[in-house]
Amino acid sequence: MKKFYHATHRDNVAAVLSGGLTLPVGRPTSGSRGSPRIYLYKDASDAEVHFPALYELGPLPRSIPYAVFEVGLPPSFEVHGDIEYSGSVFVTKPIPPGCLRLVSTHSEDYTEFKGVDWDREKGVV
Repeated sequence: MKKFYHATHRDNVAAVLSGGLTLPVGRPTSGSRGSPRIYLYKDASDAEVHFPALYELGPLPRSIPYAVFEVGLPPSFEVHGDIEYSGSVFVTKPIPPGCLRLVSTHSEDYTEFKGVDWDREKGVV
C-alpha cells in the first residue's frame, strides 16, 4: 500500500468519509491542466503547509478550518509525480472512502502566511 496525505476544508469531512475524494471541477486544483487532479502529499505536514494554496487565486480568509486524511492507495493505483508543489503527487481518478482515514482537524489562522513562497520556506529553491 502507498501512503499519502490530503488536506481539505473541514466542511468537506462528512462528504469525504461517505463518498471518498472526488475530482475537483472548476477549482484552483484543476486549473488549466489537461485533467482534474487530486493532490496528495508524502507527509502530513506538507499537506498542512500547502493547504492555503487552494485559496491562492483570491484573498485568504482569516481562518481556514481544515482536516487531514491519511490516504492508503493499493499498489495498482496510478500516482503521478508533481513538479508544481514540492512533496506532492497527484491522481486523476476518485479515491474511495475505504482508502481514507481522518487523522486530524484544525482551525488555523493563515493570514500571516499570505504571500509566502512555500517552496523557498522549505529550502527547495
